[in-house]
Amino acid sequence: MNDRKLKKLFELARTETPPTPPGNFELRVMCAVRREERAAPLSWWDQLGALFPRLALAAVLLMGACLFADYYYSAHHASSFAEDATQFSGQALFAANGDGS
Repeated sequence: MNDRKLKKLFELARTETPPTPPGNFELRVMCAVRREERAAPLSWWDQLGALFPRLALAAVLLMGACLFADYYYSAHHASSFAEDATQFSGQALFAANGDGS
């Protein structure tokens, strides 16, 4: 169909009066709604299971970001375990003495 025919059909459809529903239509709709089976509420475990793929992806991305940050920091700030332990023990001794520096 071309656009002219479509427009003409829509114009004709707009001028038509809509069909009237039968007199008990509202009552039948409300009865159907009442008969409809209600969904059982989801338990906390079911909700967690539904969220698991998103939580797993977020956890993997967070671990990857931490590994990248650790790799980047260790590549730009070379240190050894002995240096780190000495620095930590020095800070711990100052804190034990009450010295703020």
